[in-house]
Amino acid sequence: MIDGRNAQKAHLLSRWAITVECDVKSLTNKEVDIVFKWLKFLRDYFYAGGEGSVPLEGLQNQKYRDILSIRLYYEWHTDALMEEIGKDRKREKQKEKEGSNGETILWILRMRPGTFNFIAQQLFAMNNMQAEREAQEREAQKRKLQRPKQQAEPPVPPLPISLS
Repeated sequence: MIDGRNAQKAHLLSRWAITVECDVKSLTNKEVDIVFKWLKFLRDYFYAGGEGSVPLEGLQNQKYRDILSIRLYYEWHTDALMEEIGKDRKREKQKEKEGSNGETILWILRMRPGTFNFIAQQLFAMNNMQAEREAQEREAQKRKLQRPKQQAEPPVPPLPISLS
């Protein structure tokens, strides 16, 4: 019987398996340059030197920074990318940080031959880490609810009024 957690794992794996097994061709250096020139153009267009409709902070959000990090990893050798994923996972466990480069690297690796098993293994590890995090959060919430509530101190009675 498949419980919710295993169903989620199966869904993640099938989603990535479809992506990994297709023949996705990596972009050439020239194509990558064109993509980043367009990205810069769009950022500048919408910001328009501060006169545009979107503030720069909104344009250069986490997704934008993730896209910029693709250029850093795009030409790395497959083995180096796999090693970086391992290092990233260790850092993530230690710091519990958000916005790691692991997903970006996995997206690049999906275009490389012979990486299907590695990607599947990493997805299971990511899913397990997420499940552990959620279980810890639920346990902390449960403990918080089980703590005896401190009763408020009774109000101080008013001073008696003397009629002298």
